[in-house]
Amino acid sequence: SSDLGGVVNIITPEPTDQFKAGFRVGIGNYDLRETSIYVSGPISDNVRFRLSGDGLDRDGYVLNSFDGERIDDARRWGMRAALDADVGDVTAKLKFFYRRNRFKGPSYDPIDANFPFPPGTFDLDPYRIVANSPYGARQRAVGGTLRLEARVSDAITLVSQSNYMDYKFNIDVYDGDGTAVDLFNVTRIDASKSFSQEFNIIGESSRADWVIGAYYLRDRIRQDNLTATPGFAALGRSEE
Repeated sequence: SSDLGGVVNIITPEPTDQFKAGFRVGIGNYDLRETSIYVSGPISDNVRFRLSGDGLDRDGYVLNSFDGERIDDARRWGMRAALDADVGDVTAKLKFFYRRNRFKGPSYDPIDANFPFPPGTFDLDPYRIVANSPYGARQRAVGGTLRLEARVSDAITLVSQSNYMDYKFNIDVYDGDGTAVDLFNVTRIDASKSFSQEFNIIGESSRADWVIGAYYLRDRIRQDNLTATPGFAALGRSEE
């Protein structure tokens, strides 16, 4: 690989030639409930499919003593779909995914234990906070890939791979100081859209194997952060 930091390659299960299905349920602490299901098999002699879905629901493991709410919980679900088709010497692989997550967080300990917070407005326990602002965040990701492989001869294969992803991460509000003092609150919006296209010509011979390729990538990224700091002046600190 030419990537200096290395590559993490996640390979999802492929559609199968025979019918298969499965279901899994899990439970855990903090009232964790987790489920997943899949079904896979042939549609015809040349077309195969796979559908899967999963969901997770867990209470928060951080207690906000200010209002009694549990923070850093998890409410997420998602699905994947895959379709493989063989048409002559051409193989097509289409994949689609959708994921959504809602949670209250992130939670933070007080920004500085030496800061002159009034007594009872903070808690240094890592599993407790005393935050006077609500928490709410949302994540959503949707995308897919299309891979085409054409065997033009015994030695030459043409490959095209198209990828697209639309991602959004919204923090409606969170208490940036992690205390009952109204120092600063944060609202954040992250959004990105990514498209890539790759073409490869792959050759094989008794002497050497070779690849000629071209790659195109376009990213559109938006990041908005709004920090309100109403409490610094009351404590004699600047809004830095």
